[in-house]
Amino acid sequence: MRSTSLKTLLQALSLAAATHFAASSLSAEDAPKLLPFQGVLTDADGNSVSNGVRLVLFRVYSDPASGTPVWAGELHRTTVNGGLVNVMLGAKTPFTGVDFNSQLYLEITVDINGDNAITAADPPMLPRQAILPALYAKESTLSRNSLKLAGADCSDLMSNGNNPADPNNFVRGAKIEPNSLKASHIGPDAISNEKIQDAAVSASKLAYDVINQLIPPGSIMAYGGSYPPQGWFACDGGVVSRSAFPRLFAAIGTAWGVGDFSGQDFQLPDLRGQFVRGADRGSGRDPDRASRVGTLGGNSGDAVGTYQWHQLGYHSHGISTTGGIIEQRAGGPAPGFDNPGDYFAPLGYSTITVLPAGGNETRPINASVLYIIKY
Repeated sequence: MRSTSLKTLLQALSLAAATHFAASSLSAEDAPKLLPFQGVLTDADGNSVSNGVRLVLFRVYSDPASGTPVWAGELHRTTVNGGLVNVMLGAKTPFTGVDFNSQLYLEITVDINGDNAITAADPPMLPRQAILPALYAKESTLSRNSLKLAGADCSDLMSNGNNPADPNNFVRGAKIEPNSLKASHIGPDAISNEKIQDAAVSASKLAYDVINQLIPPGSIMAYGGSYPPQGWFACDGGVVSRSAFPRLFAAIGTAWGVGDFSGQDFQLPDLRGQFVRGADRGSGRDPDRASRVGTLGGNSGDAVGTYQWHQLGYHSHGISTTGGIIEQRAGGPAPGFDNPGDYFAPLGYSTITVLPAGGNETRPINASVLYIIKY
């Protein structure tokens, strides 16, 4: 089997280091530091590997080729689509104690032989990927002093000069970063109708919440494109993080599988090549509902997230024949009888065989689509 390689596509590692520096001075209650990683899984000739689920182990070292890991690492069972690998490191094992101010290296090990385990038969890829610190991200921790606005010229920021305590003063709208104000930053009933400028709230600014009301997370839809749009996953059985996608996890839980059994992931529906069927839910329309099966750790029986294998219903075939061959014998009684005259006896026997017909499965006329699920 040819060896496998992982080529980094994005400068995600530098971005993650910047996130660490910016968050290093925050309190323990703040969100955990995450390290986004994206790459392409290829064979020795540079060709993308086939689609499917691959096991990948990530570790962080302080040495480019030896030593012990400074971060024990995470094992990700990730779906490969067109060779693309996309994971979020740090969601399972926090980067506690990892000093991103120092030079660090990311080691990547792929389950090359496909035995669903990282063993000595799966050597780590060399060289290790250097994690480059972002210089200005570290300096950004000093910007905390600007929160006080003490002694600074705020006339460009404030509508009426440098005095934030002036009740008639306010921050100019053009100075507010898009998407920077969250609901958690605004006190209850703090924004009334008279404080909202006419036509300031457009449909595009309400889209996120409106869409989640009209199309709630967990909704499954047939899609005519080859790749899911933003806000949707392909229903390909992939494993995703519970903390990264809490709304989808709240909707479907582990009905379709528990993922890698870490307790931090869950599995998406796998509807590739499947016809969907409404759950019976006590209606009696699915006579085999009790024998339905699911992915490991998922639902079974009469429940959402279960599967059935194809079959034909019980039936029989009739056989019709016409004509035949008989022999007429004249004179004398038939053997075993006293009656005189002619009798008729079979000349021979024939075998009737019902020939097979059909294809690989029983199916109606159909068209192929991509099933997607809202997250």
